[in-house]
Amino acid sequence: MLSSGLDEQFLHRCCVQLSAPLVDPAVLSTEQGNATRFAKQHAAAHPREVARALIWRVVDSADDTLDQSVNEDRAGAWSVLTAVIAECGDASSEVFRTSLGDHLASLLPYLVGYRWHTSVRSIQEDGLHSSAEVVLNYDKVVPASLVNGFSSRNVDSYAVATMNRRYRKYLTLWKSVWRPDVYQTLKDMVKRVEATGNFLPPMAEDVLVVPDGYRESLWRLRRTAPRPSITLELLRNYGWPMTMIPRENNNTVRAPSYVLPKTEAELRQLDPAMHRTVFQWLKTMHQKRGGCAGCDSWDHTDTRCPCEGPFWRSPSDENAMKTHRALVATVTGGAALPVLTYVQSARILYASNLRLPLRVPEALDTIAMLIRDEKPYEELLAAFDTVRGAVTGPRERHALWRHASYHLLPSKTVFAKPHDEALSPCMNKIRNLFRSSRRFQEWEQLMDAVDVLDMCFRRRDVSSRVRRNLEEVQATASFFFCLVDGSLAASFNPATYARVPEEVEALAPLKDNLCRVCLEPFHTAVTCPIVREDEEAEHRRHSTGTSATKPVIEEWDLQVARRVLEDNDCLFMKYPAEAYRLAAAMERIDVDDRPAKDFRKAELQLAVKLIHERRVAVCPQCNVTGHSLRNCERRAYRALSRESLRPIDVRLDPHKLRQCVRRYASEDALHGELLDAMDLYGRGAQLLPTAFMKAIREMDDARIPLAAARYATDTVQSFLLFSNSTDLLQHLRQFRAARFPEVCIFCDSYHHRSEDCTRCREDERGYLQELRRTGLTLWTYLLHRDAYDQLLPTDYARGKESVLALVEQFETDYRPGGVGRSRFFKDNDLPDMTPGAMIANTYASITETPISTQTRAAAAETSTGATETATAETVGAAGGEAALNGGEEDTLGRVSDSSDDKHQSALANCALSEEGHPRKKRPRSDGDGEQADTDARAGEEARVRQDTAEEPPTVRVHVEQEA
Repeated sequence: MLSSGLDEQFLHRCCVQLSAPLVDPAVLSTEQGNATRFAKQHAAAHPREVARALIWRVVDSADDTLDQSVNEDRAGAWSVLTAVIAECGDASSEVFRTSLGDHLASLLPYLVGYRWHTSVRSIQEDGLHSSAEVVLNYDKVVPASLVNGFSSRNVDSYAVATMNRRYRKYLTLWKSVWRPDVYQTLKDMVKRVEATGNFLPPMAEDVLVVPDGYRESLWRLRRTAPRPSITLELLRNYGWPMTMIPRENNNTVRAPSYVLPKTEAELRQLDPAMHRTVFQWLKTMHQKRGGCAGCDSWDHTDTRCPCEGPFWRSPSDENAMKTHRALVATVTGGAALPVLTYVQSARILYASNLRLPLRVPEALDTIAMLIRDEKPYEELLAAFDTVRGAVTGPRERHALWRHASYHLLPSKTVFAKPHDEALSPCMNKIRNLFRSSRRFQEWEQLMDAVDVLDMCFRRRDVSSRVRRNLEEVQATASFFFCLVDGSLAASFNPATYARVPEEVEALAPLKDNLCRVCLEPFHTAVTCPIVREDEEAEHRRHSTGTSATKPVIEEWDLQVARRVLEDNDCLFMKYPAEAYRLAAAMERIDVDDRPAKDFRKAELQLAVKLIHERRVAVCPQCNVTGHSLRNCERRAYRALSRESLRPIDVRLDPHKLRQCVRRYASEDALHGELLDAMDLYGRGAQLLPTAFMKAIREMDDARIPLAAARYATDTVQSFLLFSNSTDLLQHLRQFRAARFPEVCIFCDSYHHRSEDCTRCREDERGYLQELRRTGLTLWTYLLHRDAYDQLLPTDYARGKESVLALVEQFETDYRPGGVGRSRFFKDNDLPDMTPGAMIANTYASITETPISTQTRAAAAETSTGATETATAETVGAAGGEAALNGGEEDTLGRVSDSSDDKHQSALANCALSEEGHPRKKRPRSDGDGEQADTDARAGEEARVRQDTAEEPPTVRVHVEQEA
């Protein structure tokens, strides 16, 4: 171990100065000059540190060959040491007037016995750390010479003789420097080593055994290129005052930033004897403005690190705080990351050859390779997080960058582990490599990166200690995120405002991996089980169609603040107008007999800051933050229920609610609740086009199921074109709109979702809920069915088959010969135009009517078949195009505008092509219904069609809605 009184940072500097490889003779000559210049500069002030570094450089020399007797690097280290000893014996040298020679003389006898050149048992000394590592580097077959040791017969005699002459020169030079008694002691030790081999005296272990930290410094300059973490350590070793840049927030997790030298002159002033390589590395750091120590990369700086930027919070920007509160309820978990839909994410992953179900090792490998190749990766990482329902925080991103810097893949380092406590084969090889090259700090940093990825992606679990800390914070309902995420000033720290400060500080590194609602790891608020349970319960209670009631997402700190304000009777107060209530609460804390008065007052002040100062709405009925009483959907739903209305009824036809409002006086409480419900559902983006309600009524009157019109629109359109039902075709266009209310495929109702229907089986419900979790509905899925099947595999194959069978049944019903067609003609008192019925009518016409009538009926039958064939072809072209351009929402979440003119033109052309059709649907209206029922001649049909263009007819057959 180190003796007391040594300057550790300067000892590291000495080790770095002597750490260059000493094999090349040209390099050796240069390093001798560097060592003597450094000794002249610092031997007077730090003789012990310089002497210790010179001794250690010989001890921890490179094992460049299995035969230690011809170790060139060790011979070079002896040469550097001898050059400094020569300076100690030169009366004209500055080193002569220091105590460096005395310190070296006291250590040399031990060093000669431990590391002098010999060919006897050179690899089996206890102190040779690298010898054991050589054995570990072998796989299954270890050479016998390595096990038995090297004998003098196995050594090249010429190399041994050359090395003997070289070491004799060192001994000769020592004779002119040391006193005779010292020299004789060293000579006797040399003879003993050459005869019996090296040995480590027990009393010299504290001096000659080099700690790992200094072994790394002794090998520092043998690297080919620097890293930001290494250059930062060098800057500290060379005496730069590591002054931290003051933090502007309370985020203590992020690594501190230091004030760095601004000019090269400041670097040169650190040490006039600085090694040239060290200066070049520090110059690189100056040019790269420090790089990023977290990612260990020169590609960006700490302040512009892409891993930290999205998670940065600043208390000085209240607008950013509002944005943060909005982001908490998204898949980003509160970070300013790209917000993608599930389908968008699936497409991005698919473009990178990543198929669903997601395989995490492959995804992480792809991201690491993009970072390694300096290609954009943020969008792919955002898609990866969206699909898995969690956030990749700064620590995991730093770990991926570190993997990329070493050209490593997480699938090899993390997911190839045989069990939790073992290393993967890849990491075992890297450990041996790093240890043999004395890169202990890098090994620890790489292991930390592997542990982070292992916890977040492979095990997806935290340690027992972290679990206890989480349970303690949850049980005590302590503030957490606002004390560690940087959203407040540095004065708001866990020690002052947390109920369990030690646990909060211990959990701070996990802040970006914890759910902002339930404080559990590895999911976001959107995928939180608690929120999802509340959402499912809400939808079971009521549904508002395509704009269903959003689940209540209340952030953890707002939950705590609400409870604190509620306990102190300060929750529903007008701040700052009623600040006296806060003062009264403070006085009550002072006079009561409960302990921790100062903490409770500080906690109350923080709660006021989070809710009242930041104008966070609180609903008194729901008793949650996030919305006000006027915007409470539950309150609005209860008010509408008293009037036998649903939110979707108001969105489709606000006039119904206006009639209900008129029945109450303005001072009535229900009057105000209904007005708030009107503001919530009957205005702005919530209001739906009036054409939707009219289309629903028309389809209802025509006894065409809404589900058939919504989910089999093309087939129904083909049938209506065939039957020449121009009025219904106009209303069918509304069923192609993306904002049209969701229709239950089981019971044909637009008041609830399909998965909420009582007729829905469990497997069908599972499939429909799975679709909704991906951001799709059954209607949007059917628009691009093949594409979605390719992107989104299902876990409910049987439920999917059953639901799609219902859709196929609707299409079958309205194809030629379908039961839906026959029912339509029967319910609307129209002649049956199905092929079978038409054949029967034609036969009856032949037997009961004159020849002219028979000819006309036969012509009509021929025209009917040709028209239906042409109609099917037209629907395949124009109708298919309308399905893609009819205002539906595409897979990327964009809503395309309907091409009304183009659609109307297609319908008009189809209608004109059937002018000669003898069995079109007869229009009905209040004024000319009798005339339309009695007039069947061709001349009258043109006039009826003209009336139809001016006033679309309606079918007023009031029947119950089909189940």
